[in-house]
Amino acid sequence: LFPYTTLFRSRDQIAKDYGMSTVRFNQLLADLGVQYRVREQWVLYAEYQDCGYTATRTLEVPQSDGTLLVKHQMEWTQKGRRFLYLLLKENGHVPVVEQQLMEATKER
Repeated sequence: LFPYTTLFRSRDQIAKDYGMSTVRFNQLLADLGVQYRVREQWVLYAEYQDCGYTATRTLEVPQSDGTLLVKHQMEWTQKGRRFLYLLLKENGHVPVVEQQLMEATKER
């Protein structure tokens, strides 16, 4: 179904890897021209849509009246995470683990 990977990561998880809130992370990706907001959902610009960077997961959220609210959540594939890593590093943002390794290297 997904030729690039079946391992997905939410923006929340990736934002945490970079020591950012989801709001800040989403805004950074918007500022870098990767995504834009449509109503309550972030979507990729056309340039990135067919690259296998994301997949959409459909969630059914039970409501108090017994109905189900259907929501769509964009999640990043492994290929997408690599794209983000390279793009963010090029723009001066590295994961917290990498920041810690760089700091530990400086202390030696």
